[in-house]
Amino acid sequence: MEPWTLDSEIENLRYLFVDAKSGDAQWKDVWDKVAEIRDGFRSVRYASRDERDRAWKCFQSILSDMEEQRRELAKSSHGVRVNIEDLLENARSFDPDDALTNILGAMIPVAQIGFVLDPVVTRQREILQVRSKFLKNAWEMFRTNRMTTEDRNAVYADLRETQSILNREWEQWKSTEAQHKEERLADRRQRIESNIDRNLERIAKLQSVLENKEGHLSRFEANRDNARTEEFRIAMEEKIESISEQIEDIRRKIEELERYVEEDREKL
Repeated sequence: MEPWTLDSEIENLRYLFVDAKSGDAQWKDVWDKVAEIRDGFRSVRYASRDERDRAWKCFQSILSDMEEQRRELAKSSHGVRVNIEDLLENARSFDPDDALTNILGAMIPVAQIGFVLDPVVTRQREILQVRSKFLKNAWEMFRTNRMTTEDRNAVYADLRETQSILNREWEQWKSTEAQHKEERLADRRQRIESNIDRNLERIAKLQSVLENKEGHLSRFEANRDNARTEEFRIAMEEKIESISEQIEDIRRKIEELERYVEEDREKL
């Protein structure tokens, strides 16, 4: 390798370092270039000591910047890891009775959590919904922040483990919910069938009463037709009018109950 080639590689290292910081290049390529340049210094012969020292100083300056970048990354990476671990702790053990403490522990505002405990759904589902939100925020923080390889690998493993835990608990909840749904449907069916039986019993009783009333009506009509006095005929007419109204009321009630029975049977 010629001296000017090594100088060019040092300059390329600087550009590669800048690209790696912005995410446009791989850090592995940067460190491979560093190793290549180190080997170059062992074999390249500069025309003078000053030229070599200048090149070496330039190389060391880049390495110094890289070391500073490494320290800054390690510091920020640690902070990101701590925040993600707080989120994952909440994702694994969120307690709705201590929601404020958990949210503050996750170091994110309530508005960012974006949940409202719904009294309609089951308590366990509420808990899993909130815990899933914490996990979602943890994944988002993992995707949008730079971290050291060590921290990234550790956090990724923790994320996957927490994801598996929540997946299992959601499956368990779905199974329990399905069982409860079957029980609710069975209870509903039993209530409907009980309503049908009660209404059929009431219909049977009303039909018996109706038959009795219709028997009275027939006798009143016969008495009216065979009345020997106007006073007796008028009395029978009044009885016929009264019992006819009662019969109509009973028939309407029977029709209403029969409609209820039909509607309940359609629900089964």
